[in-house]
Amino acid sequence: MSKVIAIDFDGCIVVDRYPVIGDLMPYARYSMQRIHELGHKIVINTCRTNEEAFAAYRFLKANDIPIDAFNCNVLDGVQRYGSDTRKISADLYIEDKVLGGFPGWLDVMVWVHENTSPANAQRAVDTYTEVSTAFLSDDKQVKEDHGTLPVST
Repeated sequence: MSKVIAIDFDGCIVVDRYPVIGDLMPYARYSMQRIHELGHKIVINTCRTNEEAFAAYRFLKANDIPIDAFNCNVLDGVQRYGSDTRKISADLYIEDKVLGGFPGWLDVMVWVHENTSPANAQRAVDTYTEVSTAFLSDDKQVKEDHGTLPVST
């Protein structure tokens, strides 16, 4: 079942160095690409506005991070509520300011797999293993492919 996943930019996708764009968080690119490949919609939910928001958008595009909406609801949400409500409507909010803090992308991926289909539970374990192996690899290309090295903007 497809989910809408709202993701905070600073502190979840990149290390929070606001207003500067920090380094890409470990596993962020790979995880967001996988989430999108699984058919889920990604909404960037950030306090950044104007040029800072545009810089974040350019960073996401330069790093091949897929998004379906940026600081607004996806079309399904707009149709459901009759307008683009101020609050982003999502099935999951990935946020670093939540009680307990951001758990990290590996835990996010386990949740996504376990909560979209019971058949995905083993895929969660496989993804965790694959990404962990990539992170520990000495091969720069493997790390780039799995989002553990940023692309400069």
